Order: sequence, then structure tokens, then C-alpha cells
Amino acid sequence: MKLKKIKELFKLSFYAKCKYIKYYKKLKIKDNYILLDSQHGKNINGNIYYILKELITNKKYNNYKIYLTSEKKYKNELIDLLKKRNIYNCEIVVNNTFKYYKIMASAKYLINDTSFSYFFMKKDGQKYLNVWHGTPFKTMGKSINESFESLGNIQKNFILSDYLLYPSEFMMNNMIKDYMLENICHSKCILAGYPRNEIFFNKSIRNEIRKKYNLKDKQIIAYMPTWRGTENEIDIICEILKNIDDKLTDNQVLYVNLHPFVNNSIEFNFSHIKKFPKEYEVYEFLAATDCLITDYSSVFFDYANTKNKIILFNYDKEDYLKTRGLYLSFDELPFSCVDKIDKLIEEINKPNINYDKFINKYCKYENKNASKLLCEYFILNKKTNFKELNIKSNNKKNILIYGGNFTKNGITTALLNLLNNLPNKYNYYITFNTKSIKKNKNILKTLPNTINYIPMNGGFNLSLTQIIMLKLFLKGMLPKFLDNKIHEIYRYEIKRLFSDVNYSNVIQYTGYNKKEIMMFSLFDCNKIIYAHNDIKAEIKNKNHFKKNFISKAYNNYDKIIVVNDFIVDNIKDLVEDPSKIHFVNNIVDYNTIINKSKQDIAFDDNTVSNMEFEKIKNILNSKSTKFLTIGRFSKEKGHFRLVDAFSKYNQENKNSYLIIIGGYGVLYDDLIQYVKDKKNIIVIKSLSNPYPFIKKCDCFVLSSFYEGLPVVITEADVLKKPVLSTNIDGVRRFLSDYKGNMVDNNEDGIYNGMNLYKKGNLKLLTIDYDKYNEKAMKDFLKLLK
Repeated sequence: MKLKKIKELFKLSFYAKCKYIKYYKKLKIKDNYILLDSQHGKNINGNIYYILKELITNKKYNNYKIYLTSEKKYKNELIDLLKKRNIYNCEIVVNNTFKYYKIMASAKYLINDTSFSYFFMKKDGQKYLNVWHGTPFKTMGKSINESFESLGNIQKNFILSDYLLYPSEFMMNNMIKDYMLENICHSKCILAGYPRNEIFFNKSIRNEIRKKYNLKDKQIIAYMPTWRGTENEIDIICEILKNIDDKLTDNQVLYVNLHPFVNNSIEFNFSHIKKFPKEYEVYEFLAATDCLITDYSSVFFDYANTKNKIILFNYDKEDYLKTRGLYLSFDELPFSCVDKIDKLIEEINKPNINYDKFINKYCKYENKNASKLLCEYFILNKKTNFKELNIKSNNKKNILIYGGNFTKNGITTALLNLLNNLPNKYNYYITFNTKSIKKNKNILKTLPNTINYIPMNGGFNLSLTQIIMLKLFLKGMLPKFLDNKIHEIYRYEIKRLFSDVNYSNVIQYTGYNKKEIMMFSLFDCNKIIYAHNDIKAEIKNKNHFKKNFISKAYNNYDKIIVVNDFIVDNIKDLVEDPSKIHFVNNIVDYNTIINKSKQDIAFDDNTVSNMEFEKIKNILNSKSTKFLTIGRFSKEKGHFRLVDAFSKYNQENKNSYLIIIGGYGVLYDDLIQYVKDKKNIIVIKSLSNPYPFIKKCDCFVLSSFYEGLPVVITEADVLKKPVLSTNIDGVRRFLSDYKGNMVDNNEDGIYNGMNLYKKGNLKLLTIDYDKYNEKAMKDFLKLLK
């Protein structure tokens, strides 16, 4: 990783990006600059192509400077393509160059069919139109089966847009829902025709193409399959094309448009099959065809405007739909669906059917002047008959909560308990770093419907000077008089990540992660941070943060929530105003705990253990005495002294076991090695549902050197298991109040506690969880604005 960062320093693109924030601050907006971006500069097909043609050919835009983005490796190909299509007076700007960042920071008009990169921040005075690249058939955003955690940059681009173009209410509603735009996005939705679909109303281009390629009296069929990205895709496509070729007549020609990776790997030695010609844009050529064959591609929504035949050839439907969902079932579509070549040929040769109902629902705004009307509307502020809609807002206040990495630990459990019980008084948004959450992303699928999320993508926009300053600040080596410069860095980061969304409250729930600690302390609203642990012990024993760093951050927050009254005294000297520290108990979601405990004992796909699952299962179902602890594999949890105490107990009580469950931690490998030669000790790493394990055990042991107040104490108590804890500051008051069991904070104390359990001298806690939760929620809500 370090080598990768060093190499990055020698790239010109690195220095160019370092200039972006300077350009953003210093450059004035150019009222006659228009920047077009087609799928991140990878091609010039689709909506952007038709918008570009309108801007270049219409004299109304002669005084405008048109820029088109391109990836470096596609620039020459793009230049040649534009020349062939007689498109001039357009300057190509290569992505991630000095010129690119200058134009991005100064062009008044920005038009995109996907998204600008994560670094992008829209300036006051810039106008942004997002036209997207097709009506979605496959699910998008949070409804995607695989990469739903990565929607953040697209979501941000939608929020930044002034206008979102949709060709149907169907698309608008699904995009708003699955990118969670209600209440946070103030973009204007435009229901209007897609620029690229205007070509289907142009009979002259159809006649021109058919004449040029001598296709006038032939049946022209287009095949546009979805790219699968599978290992054997090329072989499958070759076999399909060969079989189709053998069955087509001399009066039929099949033109194929494949993903470049597949297209360039196939020898087109067929009698009736050819590639789409490069001389024309894809939809220009598509307008000349008589029939479309596709599968899961949304191209059929557009092609329906031709009223020509559409066939869905889904030879791998069962496998494909394992990883991708669809907004519509195939039964809801009026098109023929086939999975065999013979059936496909049969459908090709059948008469066409009527699609008017489908067109009225999904294509009713399409028209032959879509590009002209859209450019006049967006650039010239000319009135049109476009249907304009605002994205709904319920007028409730928005709350942004940083949830960390959703690692399987007590903080994540406490957060989920809170989220599952929040009243429907506010709009709640969880945020997290996309890269860090990948291993635990499925937690997002378990959140209540009232909880939306805003992923954080990418890194700071920094100049070289700011990079150095930030490094020094995080190491505690930056002079105090430069704090304002650091605050400016974080405020720009807030703008980059969260745009201008209005939040009444932001909550740094984990209390960890330096960037998010400082950033959340600088929002312009009510700012809250949680302290879940003994902060002074963390500063002393770990490298999470320095005392002066946490003190600076805490002083910027309006409120600090501690989950144990012991922590109040613990952090008083870190803040100038101790009255901002508030004690709030964690919610105990006892119904969820009980319900999950009834599930079968099971490992996750990524669970690892020093013992086979079946053997563990047999032990849990046996009459053996089973002690259990849950906590990350780190020093403060005291796992090694727990192992020693149990080993001593086990020598006298052979039919006993110790189970240690943890989500993560640097000491996991060391612990595995330590218990290798010891008997009856089970270590399990990464378990999403530990409650059936707790239920099957006899006694929960907290062996920590220090703690805040671990939620697992109450979880064990809910499942009627006695809790044995070391006598430490973080739990002392709590266990005293509820008549819990404490022993000396050492190995002998833990050993003696195990013997107390054996004698039947450990009791359950005396908590009324309904009253406990009611007070906890009331105390939490009092701190919100």
C-alpha cells in the first residue's frame, strides 16, 4: 500500500488533482462554457451525443465553448469518430489533467449521463443537468443485489444536479426511491423525451443507412445482449452467433453490438451476421433496423418507439437473476421471451405485435425534437411544455449518523438497537466509508425502512500544501494558530461528501476514526459524538488518537454522549465546558435478541474457528459447563488471562468449556497460538448472530481490563445467563445498581468467579428493560434539535 502511494506521487494526474481545490476557489465561472461528459469519457454514444450534435449545429450556440471529456486512451479514437460524423468546434478534454480540472471548476453548464468523479463539487452559479443513460430494467441503487453500498457518488451527483431528466414516471419513481433522494434532493425532475430517442422519429436516417449498406429490401435484425463478464462469455456468444447464422435466410441480416471486450475477441466470419458499423452512432443505426433482440438491457424501452418487433433472448435467465434483480418481471412485458435458438428464429419470422400500451406508459414523452427542447430549456432558459416535478419532502428534520465500518462488535450492536427503535419523528441517514464497509455491507439490508444511507466515497480535495498540513495535524505536530486552515479542509470535505443537504443534527456514533471525529465536529448544526469507552485508557494503550486531538474535537461538538456515568468524570478535563457531557444508556433491543436466539446455531461464510462447527454444535448441545465471552481480539478484553483462569478451572472440572467470540482485532492470531496446547477452549472469529451461542452457554464472563459499558452484558442477561465481570470502572456502577456479579480485576478473580458459578452463587441482573429503554430513548431525544 505504501509503495502504491509513493508511485502515485510521481503521476502527473496527482499534481493536476492537487490544483482542483485551488481552481475551485479562485476561478470565475465562464458563462459560455459547456462541459459534456459521456460515461466518464469512455464513449460518445447516447444522450450526450445527440445533445452535442444540437449544440454544434444550432447557430443559437455559436458563442458557446463546447468541451467533451475523454479518457486518455480513447482520445484519438474519439477524435476520429467525431471527424467521421462531421462534428467540429468541440474541444476534447482528457480526464484528470490540469485543463480538465480547470474546466470542471469554471464551466457554467455541466451535462452528464452518469456521474462526475468523487472529487466533484458544484460551485454556486454552475448549472448541472443529469440525463442518465437509459430507463432501468435491472434494479439500481440500494436494490442492486451486490454493490448496493457503492451508490454514494451517483447519489451525490443526483443531489448536486439542478435538473434530472426522466422519460417516464416509472423511471423517475424508481431512481428516487433506490437512490434515497426524498427529503435531501432539491433537483427539479423533468419528464421529457430522451435526446437519443429522437432518432427513432427520423425516417431520413433510416433510409440513408439502408441505402448506404444495400439493405433496402432485407429484414435487418439488431442483437444487443447484456455483457455478463463471465469467463466463458466469448465462447457462448460465438456458439449462439454460429447457430443463428445457420438458420437465417439470405434476406435477413443480423447486426451485433457487443461489449468491446467480447466484440474484439470474435472473428466475424459469418454469412448473415455483421458488427454494427462504426460510422454511425448506435441508435442511428438501430433506427434502420426492423427487429431488436436483447435480454436484460434497457434498450427495449427506447426501441419501443420504433413500434418494431422486440424479442428477449434470455438463455441464462436463472443464473443471471441470481445476482441482479429486475424492476419488471418478464410476464409484465409485451415482448416475446425465448431461451432457445429455434424459438428465437421462430419469433423473428412471426408478424409484429402491438405495443401501444407499453409505449403509452414508458415512452409517452418521447419526441423528435428532444435535444433541441432540452438545450433551450437548460441553457437558454426558454419555456417548454416539459412536465416539472419536485422530489417529495415530508418536512421532517434530517439526522446524519456516522456508523463506522459496521464491524461485528458492541458498538455496531448498540447502534443497530438504537436504529431499530427510533421514533418516526425525523429522517435518519446512516453514513460510512464505502471501502471500509464492504465486508459488513449486508447489515444495510437489515436496517428498518425508515433508515436511509449516504455512502462516503473518495478522499479529500487537497493542494500539496494542505496535504502536508493535514499530515502534521494528525500527528499532533501542527501549530495551533493553523487550526483554522485545518477546519477549512474539513469543511470542504463536508461539502464534497454531503453537498448542501440540510441536517439539523449530525451524530458521530462510533467515537472512533480521526477523519470522521474532526469532520463531524465542524458541521453547521447540532453536533453530537458518542464516547463508548474509557477514553483515557484508549489514549494510553492505543494509537487511535492523541489527547490534544480528541480534546480539540470534543470542544467543537455541542454534546458528548457517554454510555456509562463513569465516563463523565473520565473525560471532564478534556473539554472546556463539562456540561456538554450527557449520560445516555444504550437501548437494549430485547425482542430482537430473544428472536435471534431462537435461530439455529450457524457460522457465516467468513466465520473461522479453531474447532470444527459440528463439534462445537455438539458441545453446545451437551450438558457440559460452558463459559462464554464476546469481544474484539485486543488487549483490553483480557482474553489471555481469561484463558489462564479457565485452564486452571478446567483442570478441576474436566467437563467444562470456554468459548471466545470476536469480530476482529490484532491479537486474534496470537490468541489462536496461545490456546493451541490448551484443552476445551474454542475461539470463533466473525459471527453475525451470536445469540444462539449465548443461549446454549451457562455463564457469560467479562474479563476486560477496562470498558465503557459493553452491550453484551445486557444481551446475556436478556437470555437469562448470569454475568461474571471483573471489577472495573466502566461496569462497576451499572452492576452495583442492578445487583450484578463482580470479582477482582485479575486472573485469580476470574477463576474464583467461575467457582462461584459452580456453587450457584451468581444471579441475574434486576433490570426492567421496558423502563430502561424508555428512559434511554427519552434521554437521547432530549439532546436532538
